[in-house]
Amino acid sequence: MSIKKEIQTVARQIHIYVSMFVLLILLFFTFTGFTLNHRDMFLESNVESTCELIKIPHSYFNSKKKIENLDEDKLLDYISEHSNVHGISSDFQVYTQYKDNKLFEGEISVNYKSPGYDAVVYIDLRTEKAEIEMTDYGFIAKLNDLHKGRNTGELWKILIDITTILITILTLAGVCLLLPKKKMLNNALKLTLLGGCIAVVVYYIFSP
Repeated sequence: MSIKKEIQTVARQIHIYVSMFVLLILLFFTFTGFTLNHRDMFLESNVESTCELIKIPHSYFNSKKKIENLDEDKLLDYISEHSNVHGISSDFQVYTQYKDNKLFEGEISVNYKSPGYDAVVYIDLRTEKAEIEMTDYGFIAKLNDLHKGRNTGELWKILIDITTILITILTLAGVCLLLPKKKMLNNALKLTLLGGCIAVVVYYIFSP
């Protein structure tokens, strides 16, 4: 078998198996690309907002209720275990006001975010109670955030990166399969140029 035929065989195998590997992922991103581009068609009517109230044990604060030595990870674990909150947590936002070296007013807030969902936790340092406000924006919103890699964590972002690499390999393998077929290659290159020109014209002329 000649080198050219070997290259064609490898390219065909790459094209077949890579396309099957990314098939469902590509269908997901094409569908969510449509839902993102037509958000008015997929307005969620079942956005759910809920509120929970939990008591934070006094042991999580020191005796003077100062927060310099507060174990944030431990507090976050407690909140997650005793409520329905989930997602990626933000840094703590702390507000305190003292009078005569005593806590007069104080609050800790922290945000949680995941695809199609967010929550905010307010901890009153005087009462040591946490109020948790959660909003679920629905299934389509979750899919849209997954498409954008928003609030998904690093592993999902890595999956998106791997998918883009595999699509590039898939495309190059397809081009490689066309190389021996001169007439088909010429027609394909014309279509490629046409598609690129349409995108450029639409952007520069019709986009605001």
